[in-house]
Amino acid sequence: MATENKFVRALGITAIWLVTVLVALVFGTQGWSKFFSNSFWAMAFEHWGYPVWFRLLIGVAECAVAVLILVPRLAAYGASLAMAIMLGGIVTKVRAGDARQIKAEMVWIVMAGIVLVVRRRAARRTLPK
Repeated sequence: MATENKFVRALGITAIWLVTVLVALVFGTQGWSKFFSNSFWAMAFEHWGYPVWFRLLIGVAECAVAVLILVPRLAAYGASLAMAIMLGGIVTKVRAGDARQIKAEMVWIVMAGIVLVVRRRAARRTLPK
């Protein structure tokens, strides 16, 4: 019985780390790509009417997500930031008439939400008493 509990616990830990690393990789690479003026994102942000500084700000925020989410005590904050960024992406696409294109944002909201729920206890331990 104890062996089963250890196996289930190890499986859970592995699963949350897989989700966490996947979110970090995606946000890190997508954030980094926003720093280049010849990227898809440069054209997309221009199409949506956003200034260059805003694209760079989102790039910095996404790179911050990639770092924060890998630190268990900070992962809930990184996941919350990821969810906020993706909600902004949904609003942008709906305003631009691309509401059918929000599936990717929804996937990343769910993935970040999983990390947020699992890591929220570790985040509470960092708060000053």
